[in-house]
Amino acid sequence: MDIKGGFSKQLTKINLKTSAFMEENKIDSYIASLQKEIGELKKRMGEMTYTLLKEDRLEASAFSSIMAEIDEREQRIAAESDRKRQLLARNQEILNSVKGPQQNVDFIFCTNCGNKMPRGAKFCTGCGTKLS
Repeated sequence: MDIKGGFSKQLTKINLKTSAFMEENKIDSYIASLQKEIGELKKRMGEMTYTLLKEDRLEASAFSSIMAEIDEREQRIAAESDRKRQLLARNQEILNSVKGPQQNVDFIFCTNCGNKMPRGAKFCTGCGTKLS
């Protein structure tokens, strides 16, 4: 392997790991904020329960809108968790291809954004970076 090729592979790994780390942190922060919102909704629901019980007006229908909000946030958490799993799998695929011999592969990855493209591409279709 030539020095330029080795350097390019290492640069690709560093760029990928940095962008993956940032994206994972964004996803984790968003999930944490959704979980905090769910906690606040449950707290509000508990306060409503207490008030309605005290006034002898407790009915399940009083909680339907809060329960819908909680369900919606739980669905967003599931979607973000799935997005994170896909991101990790894609990044692992890229890292594995960077480690192995590139000559027998029909595709390459952008050293800037990690986008997968056919071998021989001159520019990245994801970010426009000139490829060598």
